[in-house]
Amino acid sequence: MTTHPHAQTRNTSYSYGGKALLYMRINTTLTSGSNMEGEKAASEKPVRNTQLMCAGEEEYVDKRKKIVLESLSSLGIKCAENSVPHIAVLGSGGAERAAVSLLGCLHQMEKDGLLNSVLYLGGVSGSTWSMAYLYGDPEWSITMDRAISRLVDSDVDLGDALSWLCKRANDEDFSLSDIWGLITSAVIMNQMDVRRLSGEASRDATNPYPVYCAIEKNFFRDGPTEGKWFEMSPYEAGFTELGLFVETSLLGSKFESGRLVETLPEMDMIKLQGILGSALASEGAISEFISNQVGKVIDAAHEVYVRVYTTIHKLISLIRKVIKQESELPHLDKLLKLIGDSDEKQQHEHARLQSKSSAEKESFYHQECQNLICVVETWRDDLEEGPLKKFFVFIRKVFNLIMDWEWGTTNNFLYKYQHSDMPDELTSMEDINLMDAGLFINIPYPSFLGEKRDIDLIIALEYSAGDMFETLTLARDYAKELKKPFPEIDEKVLEEKEWPKDFYVFEGKEKVPTIVYMPLFNNKNCKDVDEVKAKMTQFSTFRGPLSKEEINDLLETAKENMKRNKENIIEEIKKASQCRHNKQNTTEFLWKESYEKGETCQDKEVLGQNALSSDSNMEGAEAASEDSVPHIALLGSGGGTRAAVSLIGSLYQLEKDGLLNSVLYLGGVSGSTWSMIFLYQDVKWSLNMEENKSKMMDSNIHWTEKMHWLRKRVDDDDFSLTDLWGLLTCSRVMKQLDQRHLSKEAWREATNPYPIYCAIEKHFFRDGPPEGKWFEITPHEAGFTELGLFVKTSHLGSKFESGEVVEKTSEMDMIHLQGILGSALASERKIREFIFDKVVFIKKILFLIMYWEWGTTNNFLYKYQHPNMPDELTSMEDIHLMDAGLMMNLPYPSFWGEKRDIDLIISLEYSAGDMFVTLIKAKEHAEELKKPFPEIDENVLEEEKEWPKDFYVFEGTEKVPTIVYMPLFNRNNCKDVDEFKTKMDKFDTFRRPFSPEEIKDLLGLAEENMKRNKENIMEEIKKAVTRREKKQK
Repeated sequence: MTTHPHAQTRNTSYSYGGKALLYMRINTTLTSGSNMEGEKAASEKPVRNTQLMCAGEEEYVDKRKKIVLESLSSLGIKCAENSVPHIAVLGSGGAERAAVSLLGCLHQMEKDGLLNSVLYLGGVSGSTWSMAYLYGDPEWSITMDRAISRLVDSDVDLGDALSWLCKRANDEDFSLSDIWGLITSAVIMNQMDVRRLSGEASRDATNPYPVYCAIEKNFFRDGPTEGKWFEMSPYEAGFTELGLFVETSLLGSKFESGRLVETLPEMDMIKLQGILGSALASEGAISEFISNQVGKVIDAAHEVYVRVYTTIHKLISLIRKVIKQESELPHLDKLLKLIGDSDEKQQHEHARLQSKSSAEKESFYHQECQNLICVVETWRDDLEEGPLKKFFVFIRKVFNLIMDWEWGTTNNFLYKYQHSDMPDELTSMEDINLMDAGLFINIPYPSFLGEKRDIDLIIALEYSAGDMFETLTLARDYAKELKKPFPEIDEKVLEEKEWPKDFYVFEGKEKVPTIVYMPLFNNKNCKDVDEVKAKMTQFSTFRGPLSKEEINDLLETAKENMKRNKENIIEEIKKASQCRHNKQNTTEFLWKESYEKGETCQDKEVLGQNALSSDSNMEGAEAASEDSVPHIALLGSGGGTRAAVSLIGSLYQLEKDGLLNSVLYLGGVSGSTWSMIFLYQDVKWSLNMEENKSKMMDSNIHWTEKMHWLRKRVDDDDFSLTDLWGLLTCSRVMKQLDQRHLSKEAWREATNPYPIYCAIEKHFFRDGPPEGKWFEITPHEAGFTELGLFVKTSHLGSKFESGEVVEKTSEMDMIHLQGILGSALASERKIREFIFDKVVFIKKILFLIMYWEWGTTNNFLYKYQHPNMPDELTSMEDIHLMDAGLMMNLPYPSFWGEKRDIDLIISLEYSAGDMFVTLIKAKEHAEELKKPFPEIDENVLEEEKEWPKDFYVFEGTEKVPTIVYMPLFNRNNCKDVDEFKTKMDKFDTFRRPFSPEEIKDLLGLAEENMKRNKENIMEEIKKAVTRREKKQK
């Protein structure tokens, strides 16, 4: 049996792993498928707005980490499962020089056993050509010999290239991007790759996760920095810094206001290569290129002519490379001579044009362009029928593209998209113009800085021309502008730019990645500065295709660089592993030690004054000192959609009134957890409640997205009604499909209150002791609240025995978690009530759901030895978590006692029926477990339960929290008992999804309740400050 000692069950009544973040927090204060056939894509809203990793990438990376872990072990690097370093290999631009060299580096990394330590592979420009080439093989990272052989020995048949060109030339969006993509694929990389990038999403994690990078042309010239960088991966594509993404399969489809209005085919890898390497699409780059080729141009008309001539000449030379029939070569040689003769005549006239007017020059060069195309067409007409002649049928169309320098555009998925941080220029453009990212930063650093991918080590393979450290300093400046982590650079190192070393390390720390920087030509393979320059000239960026000898030369140079530095790289990987280990344990083991010793957290006092002393929050709160910040918990009750919607309204008003940042914890059961899951997709939701409220109102999920998730889950052994219920609540109620894992929130900043999701264990709810009933799940850990037995949230669902992990399984996603947390119908009693209430559906329900099988979770306490442990719990291989609202419809058990030491609980009561039954149950449960709970006048509750007030206060003491109790329907919004009952019936817990009007009504009611009681809430917060001061003294 293999056990994982770092994944053990925790037994303590103290919390750990997130408390530091908590204190920092206050510091910073199935739509139905019945209409599938005729349903229009216009109902979708598939734009994803977040700085978080998408679920698909997250799942891929988790799988890839298992391969990385094995690789590290084979290298003698000891690494726990939770400290696998995040390593990215980044390839620079540099056209064919970069494409070939990257292959050489990766080949040597595979031979040295290093490649499987890499989590990500990113590229710009030329490096993306070799990436596209490699990923044509689903197992390329273990078959690099084959990849190198194909590059050197393969050829593309002209007929295949012609067939692809025929199809594309008839499309409206045919452009020079297609021509350039065809050249890079067929002529340089020797393959015709008609795959779609999104097709890689279904692969296993044999290879590093690929990220291809581009820039948006208009923003590169004029727009804000945030709008420049664009990334594409198998799962999604979008603007890196804006955090706006769309599924890769939909890139190129038509959107308006964030909704898909027309689905168009995804571009293939040939066109994608044309976009990613389109440096010449930039007017500045093409002007520089022409100047380098022919010297000074006299005006714009002359530049157009030179561009046309140079492009046609290069195109013919490249076609010559893929021609297999030697009998065709003389024809192409003849064409090259004919256009050369035509250009020579033009040059004779060039000198005398200096004195001519602009109109005369323009007319002359326009005619010379026409002469060139006539030469080509006349030559073509004299050819015999065959592939060569067919290829040049398109020459007129290509000529027009060259004249206008027309490169491809892509439909803008953000056209008319409404977002507060969105540049207006971007939303007003129907098309975006993606091009070579190397024009901006020639290594794809922007996609790998910051929290999203949380990289520990970047291995930067530098194949650029010119100043060898320019890309590094550009990236440093970019990071500084956008407040991204980047290591310090010793300015003295930059003095080595003309004759660099072969290996540099720029040390990172904590959240700053270390960068290993490896120039291709260096002082180990070039004896001096002159040889570096000579090599750069030989392998210049814009020269023609390399010969086989030159390709082999570059491959060997790149391999030798990696081979020579194998031990250096391993040393940096070891450091990265230690860095990751430290990151993981800072908020786990250190905090655990601190709390288990009973020590006071020194950081928590830094907490609160931003929220509590702000004038916008409460007058007089300046009296709150650092050591008297109160622990305030906001609790949302169950109540289906009624609770989910109402909690959004309450939180919206709290933010508006400046009170939300006074809250330390947000806890929920049942329906309230649905809106919590919805909100925590946004890393800064507590600052963006207006936007999130709007998102809940306006979003929709297309049935195809639901079916995609369902197909994946239905094949799993543990597929159950929990999955179906989770899918329904996510897509029908909250209108989102959230495939995140809760544990990924553990490393976020403390912008939002700390979330606690509550459930109960079904068997213990029916028969067991009270200590075994309540179960809580947070980003850091999950477990039985009263037993004090917890496990890391990422391990909830894995198989345990005697307190050790014996089989690690994937963590459940938020869809499945939502199904668990709201599974009131998993209770046999509750489903009987529901069925008898809905008799008309009884036959259908009994037929479809005969066995009423809801999901179970592997029991992390199976065979666990502990003196106070109920035997029934240790003997169960599975636990059955379900809706906590069946036991208690507000999550009080997670918030009483010393563990979280709460001063003030604000209870938002959205339950049905007796309005105080939850409060009374909580009091009885607290008495049974000897937990602190305030006194309650039960006579008042009995008199007012059918028509309650909107605000109750049950006063606490120093060790007993005060409870503010706020019923949704009350005397302020219901004129009598009858209206109270009518509203409860209208917004019944188990009814169909609410209409937009009903949602607005509920939001309005919840907001008004909070607004009306703003002063009352502030008064209770002040009292909580006073109680905390007394505690501290």
